[in-house]
Amino acid sequence: MGASNTDYLDYPATLGSGDPSSEFQAYVRGQGVPEATIKDWLADPAALDPWRSAQVYFYDAGVGSYGQRYPGTPPGLRSLQYWFFYPYNYYPTVVASRLMASSPIAADLANTDLHEGDWEHVAVLLDPKTLEPRFLYMARHDKEGVTLPWNSPQLSLDGDHPIVQGAFGGHPTYPNHCGNHPRAILKAVVSDWVVCGSGRFAFRAATTPLVDLAHATWACWPGHFGKASAAQLRDAKRPDYDPRRAIVKYVTVAGPLSPLQQAENTHVCHAGPSH
Repeated sequence: MGASNTDYLDYPATLGSGDPSSEFQAYVRGQGVPEATIKDWLADPAALDPWRSAQVYFYDAGVGSYGQRYPGTPPGLRSLQYWFFYPYNYYPTVVASRLMASSPIAADLANTDLHEGDWEHVAVLLDPKTLEPRFLYMARHDKEGVTLPWNSPQLSLDGDHPIVQGAFGGHPTYPNHCGNHPRAILKAVVSDWVVCGSGRFAFRAATTPLVDLAHATWACWPGHFGKASAAQLRDAKRPDYDPRRAIVKYVTVAGPLSPLQQAENTHVCHAGPSH
């Protein structure tokens, strides 16, 4: 009641100096993880037991609801979206490449795009009559998303489910291929990194609960899932040539909106979520 687009979730720790450690520690404490486990998590990351609280949020967006959002696909497909929430975002802008595969935390030298909360997603595009999967869309950095045919050799499947990975720090979604992925939109000056060393967590389709966003009470909440100061929101509306807009777009970013308030779903909450 009375919520507005200037509201935001206030996290228990700040994402300062490009180091997400304090937020990470506050988050796992909130999950009841013992202090000794938090202190030694790098030596035994599985002791954090992320599977206990992990969920995937899905939304049946219906037929043809995506406009031009999914490049290279025909109109009229049915979009099933799967959203993942990350507690914080820190894009590894300067890295020691030789260390990324084996020790990405040590390799991460400088970060940008700092913000609390992050929503990323994939969309399975179905034939509306047969309900057979035709394409997989993987969102990346607002408008850098990629769509692959379901039978693409780039995709790996676990049974009937595609295996996807969140890239280190910035969380764009990639197929199950490790290493650096240069970003064409930035002239390959920086890369996304899919890290496949030890300590990775896998969340299997059969054991990870699904939450239907069409029935979630917070799905159309207009606020931000992380700090969004008045200055950040104001500067985000400034002209492109204003350096203050560049700072809040690429360096210290406001927390994201709900999945049903962003990307291909910006129209959803005005009409009410479909069921």
